[in-house]
Formats: sequence, structure tokens, C-alpha cells
Amino acid sequence: MKKNKHYWLQGRRFGLALVLGLSLAGCGGGGEEAAEERNDTPTKGVLRVSIDESFKPVLDSQIKVYQASFPNAKIIAEYKPEAECLKDLEKDSTRMVIVTRGLSEE
Repeated sequence: MKKNKHYWLQGRRFGLALVLGLSLAGCGGGGEEAAEERNDTPTKGVLRVSIDESFKPVLDSQIKVYQASFPNAKIIAEYKPEAECLKDLEKDSTRMVIVTRGLSEE
């Protein structure tokens, strides 16, 4: 029973992180030029996410539910090893990553 509860809580946390990430992704920055180029909001637009491949079973279902709730929102999930996700973030080729470890100043 504890094991199932752990997975449920973990899935709920990542679902919350996904919704929070989508909300933050809708918040632009950079003035009028950025607003013209990217007019995504939490309920519409496209978000490319690099996700640690170990989260695929949990996040696939979370993404399906989110996209069913918001049909104008498209999430492009790329499941990769953790190191590749962090490289994507460093190269600025993705707007969001979901990995198992916390990030530091390094």
C-alpha cells in the first residue's frame, strides 16, 4: 500500500510541476518583440519539454489529461537521459526540463 501511495504522490507532484511550468512558460519576458514571437499561455500554444526518461509512465498520462482539458495547448515531450535534458536547458533548446535532481548555481 505504501508503494502505491508513493507513486500517487510522486505523480501528483510532477503533475503540479507540469502545470506550474506551463503557467510560467506563458509568462513572457523581453517586451513587445517577445510577445509578438511567442504568444503562448497556459491554455494555448506549444511547449517543448525535455523529461528524464524514468518519468515517462507518470508524465504521459499527466500530459494527456492536460491536453484533453486544454485542446489548444500542445506539449512536445522529449524523453531523454537526465544529462541530455540538462544539455538542452544549457543550450536553451527547451523551455522546461523535468529531472530527478535539483539544480545548483553550477
